[in-house]
Amino acid sequence: IDDPETGGESLYDYGEEVKIDISGSKNYDLWWLSIGEEGADYNRYKSNGWSLGSIEEYNLTNFWDYPYNWEFETFHSYGVQFVVENKACRNGIEHPETSWNNLKRVFVICPEGVGCRLRGNAKEILVAPNPASTIIQLQNFIPEFDGNYEVKIVDLAGNVIKNTRLYTNEIDVNNLPEGIFVLHISQGSKHIFTTKLVIAR
Repeated sequence: IDDPETGGESLYDYGEEVKIDISGSKNYDLWWLSIGEEGADYNRYKSNGWSLGSIEEYNLTNFWDYPYNWEFETFHSYGVQFVVENKACRNGIEHPETSWNNLKRVFVICPEGVGCRLRGNAKEILVAPNPASTIIQLQNFIPEFDGNYEVKIVDLAGNVIKNTRLYTNEIDVNNLPEGIFVLHISQGSKHIFTTKLVIAR
């Protein structure tokens, strides 16, 4: 649901409401939702159980918050499962060996309330190629000499895979495993840029 803002449904700004578009399920009247968190310090899980009714959009932030006052944490990833059935057939419930009508999504929370993009009116940095295999270039990014830039690459479980100083607009990702990551550039304590990075070979 976040596509227009960050260019992908898997990146959300810290503090932003996270919602899921489930309008494709409007012909079903029985649904089940769960969210599982994987991070450096947490491994929380929440489910609503089976609920009656038809919905088209659901606020995951409110669901996660109540009743524990949980919030989505920066650099943590969250797996969402939304399952639908019809109360008249209940195939997946009564016969678990059958297939489910199951939507699975994973999203990551970006830091510092900046919409996973640059501050101010600067031209947005672009990562190319993405997916990548060996070297990526940061287009529209020219690091200043002794600018104290740092790049951090984090996996969807919140583990830091690469953390190094950044002197040019190129980053070697040859030693990274295949998968989906979050790339974060900072200058001292100042956030510069965050985006999703895919490694595929």
